[in-house]
Amino acid sequence: MQRNPQRPGSPGQFTALLAFSAIFLACTALCACRSPTVPRCTPLAPGKVQASVWLSVDATLPDQAEKTVELALHDAGIAVGFGLQLVGHKRANLPIPFAVGQDALAQMSPAQARVALTQPLAQLVSQMAEQPAAALQVALLPDLAPPQGAASFILTELQGIGLPRVVTAQADAPWMISLPPRNSPLILLSWAQWQRLGQPARAQLLVHEMGHALGLQHDARPGNAMAPPEPQAGLWLDPGQLQTVVQAVCAP
Repeated sequence: MQRNPQRPGSPGQFTALLAFSAIFLACTALCACRSPTVPRCTPLAPGKVQASVWLSVDATLPDQAEKTVELALHDAGIAVGFGLQLVGHKRANLPIPFAVGQDALAQMSPAQARVALTQPLAQLVSQMAEQPAAALQVALLPDLAPPQGAASFILTELQGIGLPRVVTAQADAPWMISLPPRNSPLILLSWAQWQRLGQPARAQLLVHEMGHALGLQHDARPGNAMAPPEPQAGLWLDPGQLQTVVQAVCAP
């Protein structure tokens, strides 16, 4: 079969080259919009960093909700000794974890109930994985365990959850399942609880859940940020805890 190749520099070849260039540039722009580059951390001094934070807020919450989180992030950064820089935010419809009702749960088998209780959390984690990677992601939802939900009797007044990049099922936390891996640690906050807190308590909550998201466990020492909730919890982290947090913040 004979072909009719275009000679170099012919109009057909030139048109094809223009078309290919246009497609290439469009794809490049599209990729850039979907996956912006966000630096995780910027070294400031030995042991001091500026960490990037991406904020997602449920679309139903009032406008001032974002500002309250931004202010608490600033105070939390000061408390742990390095800066938390908000590099972007987005409003979206975010699924509420642990919202299934008691009546609906009673009609399910144990396996179905486990899925019903945890599937919205997995869906939320997957949705957050689509956001730009940062040192830390924060999501503010209307609630985490609504009073009418079946899980509320276990997770009473749940204020926040700190989730590391990889979460596997835990025997001591039967409500937790293996979750889709993400590029960033994630903090989930309940607006229903958040709006009842004063500014110092909001900063303490962020530091505590940030510690969990970045690899810290509970610490029984009074005043430590990883102590159980009030009245013991405070805002200080010891040098070993800070080193763990900084290493996780700056992880590739």
